[in-house]
Amino acid sequence: MDRLFLNHLNPAAVDPETLVNRDDDAQWLHDGLLAYLRSDDPGLGGAFCILGEKGIGKSILTRKVLADLQQIHAATTVFVTVDCRPLRSQRDVYREVASKLVDELTIRQDVSEPLRAAARAFDDLTRFDEASLKYVHEHLIQHQVGLDLGGSTSFFKWLEAKLGVVISLTKKVIDTLQGSITIDGPRLREALVRLLADIHTHARLRVVLYLDNIEELDHEAMRDEVTRERVRGEIEALLELSEAPLGLVLNMRTYYASVLDRRISRRRTLGRLSEAEHLEIFERRVARESPVIRARVREQAIAASMQTLAALARTPLAFLSWAEFMLEEGLCDQPDAGAALQRRLGTHYATVSRQIPKVVALFASIEDTVEIEAVRAACDQHDSVVRQLLDHQVLLPVNYWDPREFLLDPELGFLVGRSG
Repeated sequence: MDRLFLNHLNPAAVDPETLVNRDDDAQWLHDGLLAYLRSDDPGLGGAFCILGEKGIGKSILTRKVLADLQQIHAATTVFVTVDCRPLRSQRDVYREVASKLVDELTIRQDVSEPLRAAARAFDDLTRFDEASLKYVHEHLIQHQVGLDLGGSTSFFKWLEAKLGVVISLTKKVIDTLQGSITIDGPRLREALVRLLADIHTHARLRVVLYLDNIEELDHEAMRDEVTRERVRGEIEALLELSEAPLGLVLNMRTYYASVLDRRISRRRTLGRLSEAEHLEIFERRVARESPVIRARVREQAIAASMQTLAALARTPLAFLSWAEFMLEEGLCDQPDAGAALQRRLGTHYATVSRQIPKVVALFASIEDTVEIEAVRAACDQHDSVVRQLLDHQVLLPVNYWDPREFLLDPELGFLVGRSG
């Protein structure tokens, strides 16, 4: 069969318009955020977490809800989205938040220059770690117009009280400054809280912050206990934003959820979709293709192949990933979809493709879990191979913070139960 490339099938795409059958979950998040946006006291804030297994559709649901709210509340609310996948620490997250806030406040006509200066000063602050007082002052004095915000609790007053940074100093005085300051995660969080208060006080704006893929904040840390505990500290520090004057939305895989503890009680776990719903997701993406492509996709062999994959898949991401591969490799006419998909191992899991069948053989069903010692035995006690399997997320922990039992990545579910 000829290869077929679709422009709108990208499994990683999170276009809200392709969301299928999550109405109740979406309404829960919508109503919760709306309660915050309509509250009399913005200082109370509101925090929500959407949970679910890898590829279940957390991101697309959340983006749909935020897109709908933005259409109505854009005049009174600043929406900030941060994808945690490329980040490694809470400092990285605050740096992204600062950059996005600067961008958003810069384009709004209802925001004063002093408030924009405060946002830019916070952005600069996130770039420091430990620095001399002189160096910090030299970089922040360019934002002196922000002093016009006034108020005893403003961001600039906090800089002076907590960090000893007085941006009204003259260049001559700055040249005489001695000593250094440390600007760590907790201080950046305090600074952000002060900035959020300034944003509300001086522009009457609220902020909704969406942290996506928070479990990907240095995901590889799972394999080392010391590093894992460091990351847990970073995450727990970020969760303190639940007490900040903003609407906070988190997306998190289920295996990460024990870190939430009691700090964020408003949680929603997404269930799996049916074969028909997987096919509807596919159809919504195909509908954006050209008439020629749409006609090709509806050919009997391709339609039958998509139906087989939709029934086999555990998550939308797994289904779309398989569909893309089968179409682009021209394999939809193959009588055994599972056998055809095995070719995908060499391209998507090149460094561990030979070990995957041995590991998959440990699972009697896609619902099974296996202990790490069984995985090591299947890999002939080669810890380096086990690390690669974890890094490629071939295996996913039942509990990230105590990684002794593992599930198989849903994208490899087609291998379970196959003898060869």
